[in-house]
Amino acid sequence: MPRVYADTPFYIARLNPDDSLHRAAVEAFHSLDPATSLKTSAAVLMEVLEYFAYGGDAWREAATFVVEGVIRRRDMDLVDIDRRLFLDAFELYRARRDYSLTECLSIVICRKSRIDTVLTHNPHFRDEGFAILF
Repeated sequence: MPRVYADTPFYIARLNPDDSLHRAAVEAFHSLDPATSLKTSAAVLMEVLEYFAYGGDAWREAATFVVEGVIRRRDMDLVDIDRRLFLDAFELYRARRDYSLTECLSIVICRKSRIDTVLTHNPHFRDEGFAILF
């Protein structure tokens, strides 16, 4: 079964029809094999909620709806952040001066889970050897 990690830029682009990568995000998602197992993290969902938090009630409600849907998906593995995962991500953060902590966390999760494909347009994942889908 294929395994794919869903990153913050995917959710943001998919949710916002005015985002320049909206269509690419939607197409990338629809191109996935129906048997694909999806994984994301609580940190990614937090970033999505933060991104839309101050855009007004409609954006906040839309982001809440999307995150609730992700939480309920049976084919979604939602990774909680424990101390070990945080410390591993923090080590990568210290080594990669231009990566955010959430990027580092996502990279660590993908490596530990042996996931090599990410729903994102973030080039840092490509730099780390992952295939990116839009």
